[in-house]
Amino acid sequence: MAFTDGSVNARSVDESLRALSAVLAAINGAHTARALARAIAEGLAPYVPIRRLELRAVAPPAAVELEDGYWRAVASDPDPRAVSLAPGLAGVLAVPLPPPYATPAFRDVLGRIVETATRHLDVVQRVAKLSRQAHVESRELRADLERLDPGTSIIARSSAMCDALARAHLVATHPTTVLITGESGSGKQVVAREIHRLSSRSHRPMLQLNCGAIAENLVESELFGHERGSFTGADRMHFGMFERAHRGTLFLDEVGELPLAAQVKPLRVLQERQVRRVGATAQITVDVRLIAATNRPLAAMVANGAFREDLTTVSTCSRSACPHCGKGAETSHRWRLHS
Repeated sequence: MAFTDGSVNARSVDESLRALSAVLAAINGAHTARALARAIAEGLAPYVPIRRLELRAVAPPAAVELEDGYWRAVASDPDPRAVSLAPGLAGVLAVPLPPPYATPAFRDVLGRIVETATRHLDVVQRVAKLSRQAHVESRELRADLERLDPGTSIIARSSAMCDALARAHLVATHPTTVLITGESGSGKQVVAREIHRLSSRSHRPMLQLNCGAIAENLVESELFGHERGSFTGADRMHFGMFERAHRGTLFLDEVGELPLAAQVKPLRVLQERQVRRVGATAQITVDVRLIAATNRPLAAMVANGAFREDLTTVSTCSRSACPHCGKGAETSHRWRLHS
């Protein structure tokens, strides 16, 4: 929008445009009324001598004050000293308002920015409300479905598989680490999902990582995450599987493929319930239920020095074996999933 006030020289116009650009940049990502008020104040403060800013274009209003160099949210009751900066926006000034920011043109453009930002804020809040309602309804629907069909989602025909499922049901309600052993194709992942489905964490996701499918030099980054610049190619911060699975379940498939050098850190997480991203110094507390699976003979690997014995001790708080499902085997079984 062009400034047409003849008393405003080119320098004043430039200063006004810089202030408006700063406000536009600051309000990007503000999704609450307080955050929007703080962002507008931070954008205007280098140009307009404000000590308090009141966002009156929202209901209820929001206000922030400058305290020790920071804009802090305060009570939104109107301050009698506040002067109008733009429609829906007022501020308490440290000194009189400089001329470039008192023109009708500046007030009009700033008012339009505030109006657009508050409309966006209203849309964001409505979407958030609908999302919360959908989450509650989804949770209630899942509970109704569980009451209608409380049984297992797996149907097994062999006694061996039924025994494995019975043990899985027993450990599902306890927050223990579980190790599932069995040959490839015997249903270890299905049993892991059944344990998660019946646990108190079923409303949270179960994340899965195939330990045999990642390069040895990336295992630590995949499990624990990394900070930006922590190694070549780390151009952004990455959240590891343990951190992303917080309050949920982490399923480490083919844990027997985990390199020996990388086995000590998952052990520390299980013991201390904390992780540290690659390149970071701070510890992050995590609450994760770990389920591991393998088709490898871990006892023999321990004897050969290929797997840490202390890790098998921690990871076998509860053990569930999936029976062999080879053709003609006595323990052969058939199962299917109900959608």
